Amino acid sequence: MAAANIAQPESWDMIIKRTQVTLGKIIKKPPLKPELLQKPPFRFLFDIIHEVITTTGFMQGLYTEEELTPDYYQDRDTKSLFLEKALFCVIFTKGQTLKANPLKILAGLEPERTNSFLQALGICLLEGYDSTTAVQRVLSGERPY
Repeated sequence: MAAANIAQPESWDMIIKRTQVTLGKIIKKPPLKPELLQKPPFRFLFDIIHEVITTTGFMQGLYTEEELTPDYYQDRDTKSLFLEKALFCVIFTKGQTLKANPLKILAGLEPERTNSFLQALGICLLEGYDSTTAVQRVLSGERPY
């Protein structure tokens, strides 16, 4: 009897490598170190998003000047809103549902979904997606779900 072909969960090494390969082709700082990608802290994610905006122009206009200052983020609500805006922008730009939840990202839960978000961001950049309409949709208060 042949063994059933059961899909195995993707290893952490593969998830991290995929994030490094996609997003790492675009940004050089902050370094996409495995230990940070395993449980991405807010400041690391902030730095990634800020670097993407600065170096590529993707998501340009999504945040105010004040919101692009790390000191602005002193509580869970402002941090969650920051992540939500980036997540929604990627969802609208790519037209792909992502199951990452900003509050769970902040709590360090479901890092595989956080990495899926970072990978989708990297793909948007590598494939030259335009985020202009998505930024407008997010700023108008539209929600993908």
